[in-house]
Amino acid sequence: MMNFQVLPRNKAKKLSYKELPYSCVIISITDPGEEPVLFATNPGIKAVLKLQFEDVIDESPLSMDSRDAERIIDFVNIWKDSVESIVVHCEAGISRSAGVCSALMLWINGNDNDIYNNPFFHPNRLCRSLLLEELIKREYL
Repeated sequence: MMNFQVLPRNKAKKLSYKELPYSCVIISITDPGEEPVLFATNPGIKAVLKLQFEDVIDESPLSMDSRDAERIIDFVNIWKDSVESIVVHCEAGISRSAGVCSALMLWINGNDNDIYNNPFFHPNRLCRSLLLEELIKREYL
């Protein structure tokens, strides 16, 4: 069973400065125009995928799109069998990261209860649905 972490930007950055007892990859989602997070070099962090899109639920030029979904799935596919944890962060760690994480949890662990049973998270429906559509298209779900 894969471990997932949904974090806000500042906690994801702090994580990179800690000695990690596990290996992980990070999906880093920031607002368009914001500086990407600069993570510390850490042997526990095997790779980082950096994406930028708005926290919106309607498709727009700055929202998540199918190419972002493809990049996320390709990235996770490379690493899912060789790391213990997948960290997904966005600016606040509430919506975009929870939406992405929800779809990845369904794919890899078979459920996303940890997201939907936690009242802190409000998964972005567009992020989740774009990933689920791509996972279904690839016959991963």
